[in-house]
Amino acid sequence: MTAKSRFGGMDLGAIVQSSQAEPQKSQTHKAQVPIGELAVKGAPVTISRERQTIVLADPKRCRAWKFHNRHSSWYTPERCKDVIEAIAKEGQLEPAIARELQGDPAFDFELIYGMRRRFACEFLNRPLKLRVVTADDRQAAVLMHQENHDRQDITPMERAISYLTQLRGGVFSSQDEIAAELNVSKGLISRMMISAELLTNSVIATLFPDPTAVPVKGAYALAVQMSDSAKRKVIEQAARDLASSEKLGSMTATAILKWLAESVSRRVKTKPLKKAYNVGSENRMIVTRNDRGKVTLAFKEGLSAEMEDDVVAAVRAALKDL
Repeated sequence: MTAKSRFGGMDLGAIVQSSQAEPQKSQTHKAQVPIGELAVKGAPVTISRERQTIVLADPKRCRAWKFHNRHSSWYTPERCKDVIEAIAKEGQLEPAIARELQGDPAFDFELIYGMRRRFACEFLNRPLKLRVVTADDRQAAVLMHQENHDRQDITPMERAISYLTQLRGGVFSSQDEIAAELNVSKGLISRMMISAELLTNSVIATLFPDPTAVPVKGAYALAVQMSDSAKRKVIEQAARDLASSEKLGSMTATAILKWLAESVSRRVKTKPLKKAYNVGSENRMIVTRNDRGKVTLAFKEGLSAEMEDDVVAAVRAALKDL
């Protein structure tokens, strides 16, 4: 393998070819052993160690696999603090899994999983340990999902988005196939797909700069409501109103979903209104309320300080009707 990058003054190709006595090395194994108990059509996936290579790579020369399920919001010192501290103290104990790239001037490898390890190694200015494998996209998907199956730092919505992305990208041909390959129930896959599709709505997605924090249960309930075209219009308008509201910044993802879900019932309770009220003997106040509850007051002849008592009386009359 010929590498284009340099790390710590040593060419990656030299790292791969260095002596086994050195810590920076490549190993090619002949035995065949399982990478993990990866359920593929009822049988564990095994990748021959003849097709595996251990290398140390420049993390900057490693990109995410296009179907990787980590969202970019993870890659901060705060969210990777645990990985950074562990690698700084004990070194990188587990290699990331990667495929070698050919013909890409910017990158040498793509990571099937291990992007937080990549961030930590770059942060610490250390080489990234990789297990380089030969695997197609479907095998890569199974490897990734199995690796992340029990991880608490992978949110349900990240998994849902990953399933949807892989289905649309042709890694799997159907939801049923995903369920079978990953040993997950068909019903769960269906609910997660519907939840993830909610965030493909550009109006809704605007409210969630970090989609990983969106709860699947609430997203699913809102998505079901939006399958009705009339309700969808109401909810999308509520989302636009919320996007321009100052209160959005203080709301959690759960609160946002609840507020949007309740927008349909709020609209039902608010009926449009237009009514005129006398302001003294020569002026009139027109009160208009739209179906979203917005109230507008308009004065035919304008306002003056001398009209204060008459205006107050007209507004009080309008408040009773509203």
